[in-house]
Amino acid sequence: MNVDADASIDDNDTVFENDDRVQVELDDLEAFAGSVVLARLSGWDWPLLGSFGSATAVLTAVGLGMCIAGGKRITATSTRGTFFGLTAAFGFAALALSVTGLITGTRGPFVALGVTMLVLWVLTTLGHTLGKD
Repeated sequence: MNVDADASIDDNDTVFENDDRVQVELDDLEAFAGSVVLARLSGWDWPLLGSFGSATAVLTAVGLGMCIAGGKRITATSTRGTFFGLTAAFGFAALALSVTGLITGTRGPFVALGVTMLVLWVLTTLGHTLGKD
């Protein structure tokens, strides 16, 4: 394998490509989460969405994937400030709603979890756009 010693890699280009890929992953996962909420509330006969408890489990798994994908961008400097605190608070709220929804299996926590995940996606997208991440 030949490596050109004069060739350089622009680290900024690599970072932007990775950030864009992470944003696409988040967008895809949020679209799927929205589909899960819509399917359950509309009564579509999708597998694993027969009850609010099982639909909450699916939504929790998707939310965990979103958390992992979004966490790829976290740096030491991005954990300072109000913006990170706000997203962290919504993240803990999503965790509490997930646990509540899994225990109770009712509509309220399921819908609240879906809304919380949407708010987290909006905040993450805004943070990406404004350079707060």
